[in-house]
Amino acid sequence: MKARLVSALFLSLLLQVPVVDVSVRAESASTVPVTFYFHGFKLMLAAENRSMFIFDRADPSFPSRMEPIVVECSVEIRQVVDGIPGWVGGVAWGAPELLNDTRISGRVTFRCWLSSDVHLWFWELSGVAVGVSEVDSTGRVVWGPKYVYQYSLGNKLSSAPEEHSLTVDVNHLFKAGNHILFGVVVGSTRQGWQAKVHFDSADFASRAVMPLERR
Repeated sequence: MKARLVSALFLSLLLQVPVVDVSVRAESASTVPVTFYFHGFKLMLAAENRSMFIFDRADPSFPSRMEPIVVECSVEIRQVVDGIPGWVGGVAWGAPELLNDTRISGRVTFRCWLSSDVHLWFWELSGVAVGVSEVDSTGRVVWGPKYVYQYSLGNKLSSAPEEHSLTVDVNHLFKAGNHILFGVVVGSTRQGWQAKVHFDSADFASRAVMPLERR
């Protein structure tokens, strides 16, 4: 329920963002990679417990900032993954409203700069997840989220920021007027564990590369 409420609020905020045409037109059906960089143009929502942050926006423009935006998330939202109870938090970015139907067909690769300087014992788990979803103009999640995650014993993240790559297989037609939503989630079996997401600079250009089908 909490995730649905966050998605609905996110969509209502996205409606203030200009539209953009990210579709590609050609005569033959194939795909072309399009990179959506994660920006921090405006902080649209920050949970009081610092578990969730939503930014405007994700788009193909390369970051122009010299210094990255660094957001420290506290894992406070309870989830159960593979039967293991844990706690998650994260950052989300939304693409502007699509002007045309746009099919994503293939592997969506997230490259995200992450770090954590909070110690975890060797028996504790931590992990990273990325996901893609589609929301419509009423705030409904109409598809997804399609996500993938990785976790390990101890702290999966280093104290210095490192680029992490995760890939989600997607074959979906996003409808005109809707939004593509990107999310990076961190989690641990310890409530309150903290991790940092670095983005929106030339050196820390967190992003997702999507294979857009061209017609």
